[in-house]
Amino acid sequence: MLGTISIVKDYDDGQGKACTEDYLTSELRDWWTDNPKMIMCDRVFTHGGINKSYGSIIKVPAVTCKSNGKEMSWRMETMGATILHEYTHFQKLMVPRALRQETDDIEYGPYKAQHMDKKEALKNADSYNWFASENYWTITCNTRYHSASRPKDGEDPNCSNRACEAWKGLRFRLGHARS
Repeated sequence: MLGTISIVKDYDDGQGKACTEDYLTSELRDWWTDNPKMIMCDRVFTHGGINKSYGSIIKVPAVTCKSNGKEMSWRMETMGATILHEYTHFQKLMVPRALRQETDDIEYGPYKAQHMDKKEALKNADSYNWFASENYWTITCNTRYHSASRPKDGEDPNCSNRACEAWKGLRFRLGHARS
């Protein structure tokens, strides 16, 4: 089913473009259909590949054990983590196969994801992203990250010093305001 997701650059679908906010990395549009579109904003390329940099036009940095630091923070965000976040929004992939309900965008960043009520965390896409990231980097770097992030650990300079966001598309059609 992952092959039915089209990964595209930002486009105007009559409702506007996605990548106008300076803290947005991606958006999954048409998440309820058989063929959703994952919009990747240029900002997503500031969060690189695992132990690998690449790109000739847009330089994508490597995210490594050394670059992560010792705290769970925005420094360990990868493009793969952003894609995982968006996958959890794909209703036909996740419900009821992997999750009992679809995810939404309730909170962003490691600190907020770690400090959510457990019931809400199960519905929060970024909770899955940060859970997977913490486990991956703990195993890969053979280290234990602090169990509790600090509020400033989500302040990513690539996203205007706040936690980067990856939206479940067309939120305004669902009655939610983009904030």
